[in-house]
Amino acid sequence: DAESDCTACTVGKYTDGTHSCTSCSAGKVAMGLSASCTDCGGGSYQDQVGQTSCIGCGPGKYSTKVGAGSLAEADCKACEIMTFSNVDISTSCEDCEVGKFNSEVESIECRRCYGGTRLNDAKNGCDLCPEGKCSGAGAEECTDCASTAGFVSNAGASSCTLCGPGFYADKSVQECKSCPQKTFSTFGVDECPVCPSANYTNNELTGQSSCDPCPPGTLDIGTTCLK
Repeated sequence: DAESDCTACTVGKYTDGTHSCTSCSAGKVAMGLSASCTDCGGGSYQDQVGQTSCIGCGPGKYSTKVGAGSLAEADCKACEIMTFSNVDISTSCEDCEVGKFNSEVESIECRRCYGGTRLNDAKNGCDLCPEGKCSGAGAEECTDCASTAGFVSNAGASSCTLCGPGFYADKSVQECKSCPQKTFSTFGVDECPVCPSANYTNNELTGQSSCDPCPPGTLDIGTTCLK
């Protein structure tokens, strides 16, 4: 019968109801059994006839042209700095996330600043955190270590350093230094407190975490330990 004599159009061709199959023109595609061809979407093109898929502009590029029959007609454009595309077909580029950057056109990704650095003002690279400041990965700004007692940091530090027992934070040079004689600290101070009595037994030592009172069997009278 007539129906058994019908033959499906091969892929890349379509039938317009005239009982014949026609190849899709450049810029269009068909998967077969189609009454029409489909335009290649934005971000792609097809420069051959009778095709089943479109060719992408490629990662790092985009295009808004629909039905492009050649690479030139597609007018693929490179993603600008601080944008990216990591797919083969794209109609636009994505902005870099907060704390990330790229410094080249046609980028396929954005990078995160390492710890100890911050995103620079131009948003196209990373600057080292100065002494007294620190940052974690992806930071837009460095955190001020000097604002908290007992903390210091070197340039390029990813975290602030807490000065421990027997030490204090010398903010002028960003170093933890030993408490001088007749002073002490438990931790986290910018200046070591003075021991409350001149007769504590470890008064002549530096870097002390406590002040030891007069030994048992003696009395602290302010000027000496009286037996």
